[in-house]
Amino acid sequence: MVYLTNDARASVWIDEEMEARILGRSRFSYRGTPRFSWLSVDEGSRVEPLQESAEEKPAM
Repeated sequence: MVYLTNDARASVWIDEEMEARILGRSRFSYRGTPRFSWLSVDEGSRVEPLQESAEEKPAM
């Protein structure tokens, strides 16, 4: 699951199946087969990082 807001960008690799839900006005491009692009723009958004729990953080 990927949460993006405002002008954020993300690359997501899909192995088999994908479901996309876009709320408001956003931009979505898919370059697999079939190729398609979904464009809209949302106002008043911001980027919020996902919170990691201590168990999910990699050891340094």
